[in-house]
Amino acid sequence: MRELDPRQFDRILPLVPDHKKAGHMAFVHAMIEGRMAGAVFVDDAVRPRSALACNASGFWLALGEPRSDLVEEALPGLVNGLAGVEPSLLFGGSEGWTAVLASLFEGPVLRTEFQHAPIRASSARPDVPAGFELRPIDEGIARQFDGRVDPWVVRIWGGPERFVRDCFGYAVLQDGVLASFCTACGIGGSEAEVEVGTAMDSRRQGLAFVVCDAFMRECERRGLAPSWTCDAGNEPSQRLARSLGFVAFREVTGYRVVPGMRRVGGRWLAPAAG
Repeated sequence: MRELDPRQFDRILPLVPDHKKAGHMAFVHAMIEGRMAGAVFVDDAVRPRSALACNASGFWLALGEPRSDLVEEALPGLVNGLAGVEPSLLFGGSEGWTAVLASLFEGPVLRTEFQHAPIRASSARPDVPAGFELRPIDEGIARQFDGRVDPWVVRIWGGPERFVRDCFGYAVLQDGVLASFCTACGIGGSEAEVEVGTAMDSRRQGLAFVVCDAFMRECERRGLAPSWTCDAGNEPSQRLARSLGFVAFREVTGYRVVPGMRRVGGRWLAPAAG
């Protein structure tokens, strides 16, 4: 096993599937393109055939030829490193990799991936509800995430200042207060992975649809394909995705990687609760 220097991340490009065939690839390309931090472990540093691409956001991909030994060698360092930074899920980039991960971990996490058709120029923009304002996310709005909505997406970009520099998105405000947002939790390879959220006191008013529509129009302007992935049981997220023109095309299986994991009976297990 070898860990690549960030300047060498592009060596795994031949192993990365097209995002039209597999989701979450924006997280890999974001590292390769230097937009987001992370670690890449490979079997061969010069011509890798197998790789673990571990974005600092916690969305990790196993790529290339399935190799259980690569996971076994890398996992102790990941458990004591990146896995303690953000909640982490390791996905297989192919059916072969998914089978390998299933033999190493317990407790699979299912997520549903959606694809989107380009927005038609004739499609009407949704109205912003009375009393609300639609605005691009600036640094001041990004600073409001903590305390109003889950600040994870700002945090993984490196904080409000870097978020505004390296990412983009839209927010709906009420009297200057963040009510809803849509942005990207990963950008790369001509793809933007959608992240959306609405404050608890602002839900059920159609705000998420408004910000998502604005974000996807901006993606189209920038030549980015929006992608949508959510927990398989997250019905509200799936309904919103379908209302925006996304179509479910497959389910993917991931496995949690958390601090304190250890190998027991051939499998990596999370520490017991309590």
